[in-house]
Amino acid sequence: LSVLFYLCDDLQVEVQDVPQSCRRKSQAGDYIRYHYNGTFQDGTLFDSRSRNHTYNTYIGLGHVIAGMDRALQGVCVGERRRVTIPPHLAYGENGTGTQIHTQIHTHTYRHIHCVYFLH
Repeated sequence: LSVLFYLCDDLQVEVQDVPQSCRRKSQAGDYIRYHYNGTFQDGTLFDSRSRNHTYNTYIGLGHVIAGMDRALQGVCVGERRRVTIPPHLAYGENGTGTQIHTQIHTHTYRHIHCVYFLH
C-alpha cells in the first residue's frame, strides 16, 4: 500500500503502511510519539529519532514545524508515512542551526512511524 496525497501549501504525504486495525486517527491536540529520519532531497540526513528514541509532542498546536504538525494529523498508531515539506512549512528563509540553513531546502521525513498517541 502506498497512497500519495497533498495537503495545502505543497505538503506531500505518502501513506506507506496502515495497520488493519485503526480505532482512531490522530487529531489536533493529541499527544503523539513517533520515529523519523529527516533528510534533504539529496538524501543527506539532518535529524533522526529512531529505534528506542521517539519524538514526543502535541500536534496541531504549533510545537513542531508547520508541515510536520499538519502531516501527523489523521495518522493511526502503527502507520508509516513519508512526508515532503516545502521550506515555508519547515524552517523558512533563515533556517536553523548549522545544517538547516537556507530556504532552498525541501525536507523529507522518511519512515515516519507513529508509535502512540493519547487524546
